[in-house]
Amino acid sequence: SVRVAAFAKYVSGPLSSSGTAVTHAEPPSGLASLFVTQSSAAVQWSLNGNPAGTFSELQRSTDAAAYAVRAGTLATTAYDTGLLGCTSYYYRVRNRNRSGVDTDFDGPLFVRTPASTPSAPGDLSAQSVPGRQVSLTWNPSATEGIVAYRLYKDTGAGVVDYSTPYAQFSATTFSTTTVALSSGAIHLFGLRAVHRCGVEEKNTHAVASAWALESLDGVRASIKVPATGKKISGNRVMVMAELDTGSPVDVSSILFQYRSTGSATWTDIVAANVNHPNPDREQPFFVHWDVTGLADRAYDLRAVASDVLGASDPAPGSITVLVDSVGFEVRETDLGSGKVKKEQAVSNETSNTVATAESGSAVVTKVVLPAGALNTTDATLTATANPATLPAPPAAATSLGASIEISLSNGQSLLSNGQTAAIVFNYPDDDGDGVIDGTQVRAENAEIQTFDVPTNAWKKEFVTTVDKVKRTLTGQTPHFSMFAAFGVQAANLDAIRVYPNPYKPNGGNADEGRPFSRADPLSGVIFDNLPAVVTIKIYTLTGRLVSEFGTTAGTGALQWDGKNDSGEDVASGGYFAVITSPGASTVVKKIGVIR
Repeated sequence: SVRVAAFAKYVSGPLSSSGTAVTHAEPPSGLASLFVTQSSAAVQWSLNGNPAGTFSELQRSTDAAAYAVRAGTLATTAYDTGLLGCTSYYYRVRNRNRSGVDTDFDGPLFVRTPASTPSAPGDLSAQSVPGRQVSLTWNPSATEGIVAYRLYKDTGAGVVDYSTPYAQFSATTFSTTTVALSSGAIHLFGLRAVHRCGVEEKNTHAVASAWALESLDGVRASIKVPATGKKISGNRVMVMAELDTGSPVDVSSILFQYRSTGSATWTDIVAANVNHPNPDREQPFFVHWDVTGLADRAYDLRAVASDVLGASDPAPGSITVLVDSVGFEVRETDLGSGKVKKEQAVSNETSNTVATAESGSAVVTKVVLPAGALNTTDATLTATANPATLPAPPAAATSLGASIEISLSNGQSLLSNGQTAAIVFNYPDDDGDGVIDGTQVRAENAEIQTFDVPTNAWKKEFVTTVDKVKRTLTGQTPHFSMFAAFGVQAANLDAIRVYPNPYKPNGGNADEGRPFSRADPLSGVIFDNLPAVVTIKIYTLTGRLVSEFGTTAGTGALQWDGKNDSGEDVASGGYFAVITSPGASTVVKKIGVIR
């Protein structure tokens, strides 16, 4: 900084204001690499005589021509991430003084990342199809830069032969169907990913098997949870099967078995709790498995379906999982009181499905997290079915016994890039009457709600899709918190149904009426699609009150026993039902009774 004063002979004038300039910085020197990995590099340099705290700018290029800034720092080291394996990179660095004047560059520094070993593909599934073929599906590897998938097959010895690929597929192919294979034999398949560096990963756990059969008769099931190749741990590991052929009414049971990979002997899984026995006789078919006493190694799993005549699937396929008490990808733990916590590793590169169920009910909950929803490369998703901290249901709603609390280990609650995750609850309806078992709530009156912590209240934040064939409720949420399924009040009283009408309790045709029984939800005169709070009054055509009943419990349906308030059967004839509910217009329904 410089200030100037004028002199007249020996007299000094006032000093001027200061003028400031900054000397140019010296270019940095000695640019060198500290280390290089498959996906990152660290470099260092010297300030070359500049004072500590001099600003430096690091740039990177893949062709030594077009550079992009990778770091601006007051230090003399920088760490660069997001690199691709087996790739050449060039770095250069320059200093900058406080006036923003840049020096010449030091560099370029050439580095080459080593070859990258990709992660294995996920969820390999094999399923028999008619004509002695096998259908295979899988999820992509989570590693960037995959160029191919190689499929391997056994040679008849029960072990996958990895010496020669059976087939190779592009990086965008995730399913195939084989040609006709040797009839009546089980075929074992293994799948591996190939990186653009030319490196093929060497997993031996992405393995699945299926039989080659001319036709698929009877009932058959395959393991869907856990996915093949998963590393599992815990005392409540969920093992779930789905039917490949046949329908639930054709199934008498599904038996879950395991064996050490390479062994010829199958062992029945010992159910971890009495509510989900093995074999399982009701859909959804699953069992909880305590693997804490097993050695850390590979195990095969299979589901043996039996039909109502007692005939068992003679050729069930299998998957392979790894029990790993330290490096697990899936851990499921009993929290007591039937609560189960599931922790599962999820990747931002692929779609992730997490399925869980508590010990005390048959409700299975699935969370489907799409690719690109995380703000980190990976995380652990924790899902607790029916958590102990579950708040009370909202007013005028009925709990359906299905709830889940979801969180991510990276602290993220709002999903990235506008993505939504699917929350799927199954519901029981064994008799197929459209009413959720154990309630009087019709499936179309069920919805999933979110608990909003700031307002301490349940909220309807998305539309619930009801699938009466699969018996599921599905909602798409942009964030994770606590979710539950409720039976809710019908939008208005116009949706109320009254049946059978006319009511013929003694006509001999159950579809036209059954004598009332408290144990039979289809007996008497049924009022359906009711709001949570409702009053029903039955009158004769002359206006005399015959019976009055109602509910404040949100049951969704009520039955009239065809009697008056004195407990006597009403006579044949016509009657009016006057139906009222707070905030809704009164509805009148005419009912006929024929005895």
